[in-house]
Amino acid sequence: MSTAGLFKGWAAMFAVMVMASAAFAQVDELNTAIRDASNYLNGKIPRGSKIVILNVQSVSPELSDYIIDELIANAVNDRAFTVVNRKQLDAIRDEQKFQMSGAVDDRDALAIGKFFGAQTIVSGAVSRLGDGYRIAVSALDVQTAQVQGQYNRPIASSKIINSFMGGGSYAPAGPRQHTPPRLPPPPRPACPRRPLRVPPYRGETS
Repeated sequence: MSTAGLFKGWAAMFAVMVMASAAFAQVDELNTAIRDASNYLNGKIPRGSKIVILNVQSVSPELSDYIIDELIANAVNDRAFTVVNRKQLDAIRDEQKFQMSGAVDDRDALAIGKFFGAQTIVSGAVSRLGDGYRIAVSALDVQTAQVQGQYNRPIASSKIINSFMGGGSYAPAGPRQHTPPRLPPPPRPACPRRPLRVPPYRGETS
């Protein structure tokens, strides 16, 4: 091979390495944490189980929806579980007036799981941790109410979280300037608890 040909070969290889490094650098810590959480759940929940990915508590409904959708996509693509369809879950949410970004009582969560014939309920939370964040994802056995697994991970930096928390575009490069998260509204006065009412189910799960 001539010197010119060898030089072109090395130049092409270098270009590929640069492109791969740039793509790797763009991987967001939140996406990595979600993927790791899915891997963790794959090892804790019996294969073939029907699961409900119920809610992710955070101050941003959009962030909660993003994480739920990613967890559902991972579970479906991994083909480890049968996942209750998001549309069916949204119908229950609208009926019961609970938010995907809010806390859901364990008793209500178990009732929803039993309604769908699921064996496991998956829920999570994203919270501040110093200058970064912390993501937690847990799996709850519907029949025994026992925790099957609890995944916790700190996230030092995430442009995705920053974009949802700040309500705008990704944070610029360089030193991070944190935007205070929007606080949830103050709790309403306590009122007598009404039992969970689950409407008749006429759909299919996927």
